[in-house]
Amino acid sequence: METTAIVVNEKERNDARGPKSEETRAWKEGMDPATKERMLTRQSTMAVKQRYFHKKHGEGTVTGVDSDGRTVIEFDIGETHSYAPESLRKLHPCIDDPHERTPEDLFALCDTDSSGTLELPEFIFL
Repeated sequence: METTAIVVNEKERNDARGPKSEETRAWKEGMDPATKERMLTRQSTMAVKQRYFHKKHGEGTVTGVDSDGRTVIEFDIGETHSYAPESLRKLHPCIDDPHERTPEDLFALCDTDSSGTLELPEFIFL
C-alpha cells in the first residue's frame, strides 16, 4: 500500500493549532520579520532535557518537538504542554550550564520576547 505525505505549510499549521491566548495571537500578528527570526532562533537553541520556568506551571523539562513543530515540556507538577514558537516567550530558561553555551545561545534563550534586547525581567532568570 502506497502512502502519500501530507505537506502542511507554516500558516496552515498555525491556523489549525494557533496560539491559545489572545495576547499571544496579537503579539504574533504584530511581529516583524526580525522578531520572527529571533523567535525561531530561540526555539532552535532549546534542547531536550533543558529546564524552563513558566509562571503558571512552574519548572519543567523539554522532552522534544511534536509533529507540528511545537516544543513539548513536561512540568514537575505532572502536566505536559506543547508550545508553538510564538508561545515560547512564556518560558524562562533555568540555565545550569552557561559555561558550555555560546554568548549568542545564552542571549537567544533569555530574550523571551525576541525583541533583540534583554529587559530586567528576562535577565533575572540568569
